[in-house]
Amino acid sequence: MDEATLAENFADSAYHCEHHNMDLNSVGKFGLSTLPREHGFKVVLTGEGSDEHFSGYPFFLQDMLREPDLATPDSALSKDDELRERYREMAQKGLGEVMLARAGAFRHRPLGDEAFRDLNGARLLDALQLWQPMLGVFAPWVQERWPGTSVQLALANQMPPAAKEKMATKWHPLHTSHYLWIRTMLANNLLTCLGDRTEMAHSIEARPPFLDHVLSEYVNALPPSVKWAYTPDAEERNRLPWAGGNTKAGNTKAVTTFFSEKWILREAGKPYITKELYERKKHPYVAPNRWPKDGPLHKKLREICTEEAVGKLGFVDWEVVKGALDRAFGEDGDPMAFRILLVVGGWVSIGQRFGVKRAEPKAETNGILNGKV
Repeated sequence: MDEATLAENFADSAYHCEHHNMDLNSVGKFGLSTLPREHGFKVVLTGEGSDEHFSGYPFFLQDMLREPDLATPDSALSKDDELRERYREMAQKGLGEVMLARAGAFRHRPLGDEAFRDLNGARLLDALQLWQPMLGVFAPWVQERWPGTSVQLALANQMPPAAKEKMATKWHPLHTSHYLWIRTMLANNLLTCLGDRTEMAHSIEARPPFLDHVLSEYVNALPPSVKWAYTPDAEERNRLPWAGGNTKAGNTKAVTTFFSEKWILREAGKPYITKELYERKKHPYVAPNRWPKDGPLHKKLREICTEEAVGKLGFVDWEVVKGALDRAFGEDGDPMAFRILLVVGGWVSIGQRFGVKRAEPKAETNGILNGKV
């Protein structure tokens, strides 16, 4: 799929997904779903749920390392708290470097530890907020009505009290992370703009076997260490990431080298898959975030994100969008500016297709997002 195809399908993808997405991967999935239809297939199997159940994402690792896995008391990470903590610090630092510096994720101001305390310190909150645009993208009246809004606290407030009780008293931090991700990103993003809606746009039924309820119930009872397994070889054991001559501390790849994500799933599939696939590290399904100036995507987003169109939304700051249009493209393009355009471009496309009325300030909306109502 080339840039021109992504540009051509952008608005249609947003329309069928019915919500914004900060990445073009949804447009890619939208285009991909045309293939089975062209070849006469009506049903496909998809992999949604495997990363959530078996811990495939690198940002799960920091919560995996917050506590020992009591199901494996003799493992190195259970016996050596200092070793585990060093890995945890590196995983947390590396996540910030990758997501913020290279991926262009959205930067939110830290607003205290209340949300973390409410969810037993789950560090996944750091990652969850990176997918949502910061308050500065919104119109001044929105910022004035909800000053100091905390995305983290809004997410924490959504969680049921019964789940919070289990986070505090029963669940390992890794499983708390899984729960938070499933309740937020999987349900609201991955199963929509990377799942059901992109496929049903072309009348394709996608069936995700990893979300089968029997499998889900079984996997929920598995200990953390068979999901993110600590698997350094003999050479790696003697050459830890922070040791002299090894890869730089803070590099996520340096940390994940010592672990196998989705380990038990790899072992179950080992007799049936190639060695290359068995040993392959997780590579997220994301699109590039740097594109040439005046290319198809630049032209398409300029066409969509006009001052008039953004003004009709009513809740977005045009000056922010204008600046993003100037900075997002070219060899030195700003990845976060590009993601702002994808989000706003999605809103504009949805608003135009569905005839959404312009957002206007109302007194009764004050405080809802800040956990006051």
